[in-house]
Amino acid sequence: MADGSERTLRALGRVSANFAALEVSTSLMIWALIGDEDEVGQIVTAKLSYRQLLDILAGLTHYRCGDSREIHAELMAFIKTADAAQQKRNIVLHSAYTAPNEGEEEMGRLKMRLDRKRGLAKDVFFDEATSEVEAAADQVRDAANEAFRLMDRLEEVSNVLKIRLTDPPARGTDE
Repeated sequence: MADGSERTLRALGRVSANFAALEVSTSLMIWALIGDEDEVGQIVTAKLSYRQLLDILAGLTHYRCGDSREIHAELMAFIKTADAAQQKRNIVLHSAYTAPNEGEEEMGRLKMRLDRKRGLAKDVFFDEATSEVEAAADQVRDAANEAFRLMDRLEEVSNVLKIRLTDPPARGTDE
């Protein structure tokens, strides 16, 4: 397999692993904002989509942190970053990838989209998928790391937050 193909596949793995860190860190904030019983938080978050997790995080942060404009601004910035990272993750993970042609190193990426007004967009094909997927992995990693920073900030301003982690999840990764 060509180097570009292996780089693309590694980057796809990074997107997936980094998004798992983002999702877990978002859930951890929700558990902490709910209260002392982590199992209650786990029950609440277990079946939620990531978009629903962000909505609940926003609601609980407003409830627990009161009128702190600074925290609300940080929360909204995080939600914007996390939502964009999720959208990028969905694009790259739900695309089809083609093996490179002989003499080429880059895999191709095909993403079909359906627009309610225009119908099917079949011709969305990118010849050089590797750099796009690597950028997506970095974007999701940065969002995961921002989630951990927000978790620390929420803990600073709210006496309710008592995250009891003996083994915190891995932060977003470059490898």
